[in-house]
Amino acid sequence: MIKKLLMLVILVLVAGFALDWFEFEKGKSADGKTKFELVVDDDKIGQDTSKAKEAAKDLAGSIADGTAAMLGDGIVEGTVSGVDLGAGWLSVKTGDGIVEVAIDGTVTVKGKSDDASIESLAVGETVRVFYEEKDGVKRATRVRLPGG
Repeated sequence: MIKKLLMLVILVLVAGFALDWFEFEKGKSADGKTKFELVVDDDKIGQDTSKAKEAAKDLAGSIADGTAAMLGDGIVEGTVSGVDLGAGWLSVKTGDGIVEVAIDGTVTVKGKSDDASIESLAVGETVRVFYEEKDGVKRATRVRLPGG
């Protein structure tokens, strides 16, 4: 157990120095002796932690997307070219043209912010729409926005 803990401490120190989280400063003590101090950059650690969380969230989303595709859901990627909530349609412009997808209140929307919703979709916004096709109609099950 001690060896594992020691290895973890060494790993954190090596990574910390490589990522500029820590640095040594050389100075003089009050009595004139040489001293070394370990300086910890809390801001840099916080920034890197936030980046790691975003990367993990993106990875989890990619895994979920791949799983959905393997389970037979259709996927259309592009930009929103129109939203008609009253009629229940979302138009997505892709490299192959416009794809119409039926939408309703059961569609989940994932974005960077927690308040992402069908109502918040805007023309020109990049989307990945997952859908199930039945009777020739593509019905959205989920919409992902960048960072969602």
